[in-house]
Amino acid sequence: MAESEKTVHIDEESTENERQIISFRLGDEIFGLDINSVRRIAQLEPSTIVPRAPDFITGIMNLGGSIITLVNLSKILKIPGDEKFDQVIILKNESMDIGILTGFITDVIAINEDSQEGELINIDNRESDNSFVSGVFKAGDKIVNILYTNKIFDFVDDSISVSRLK
Repeated sequence: MAESEKTVHIDEESTENERQIISFRLGDEIFGLDINSVRRIAQLEPSTIVPRAPDFITGIMNLGGSIITLVNLSKILKIPGDEKFDQVIILKNESMDIGILTGFITDVIAINEDSQEGELINIDNRESDNSFVSGVFKAGDKIVNILYTNKIFDFVDDSISVSRLK
C-alpha cells in the first residue's frame, strides 16, 4: 500500500517572536500545534483497535514501520459531533509516537507571540479542560487555540498506564 504524506513548509525567515503553527479544525474551532513538535502529516491508514484502551484512543496504525497511537482530540477536549478523519498529524517525543486525527488541516501560519488574545477562551462556553491550551492567538481573521504538546503526551501516557492496570 502506498504511503501518502504531506510536506509541511517551515518559513525560515520567522522572526524571534514568531512561532510556526500547523492549524487544523476540530468541530467549529481551529487548533494549532507548534511545527517543531510535528514529525509529519500522513493519510489515515487502516488501524487496529486496542482492547481496553481509553475511548479517545481509536487504535494503532503501522506507518513506515513505526507503530502510531491514534488519538481523537475531540474526545479529550469534549467537542461534540462525529467528524470524519482522513489525516493524521504525527507527533513524536522520547517515549512514543502519537497521531492526532484530523479531517482538515487549515494552514501553517506564523504567529507573533505579541498578538496573544489575553485570557484563555473557553471553547464555545462548554465545559472543557483548558489545561491543554497554552494560549489563544489571533492570526489574521482566525482565532487559533494553541495546544501544549507535552500535556497531550502526558495525558495519553497516563491514560494508557491506568488502562493497563484495569
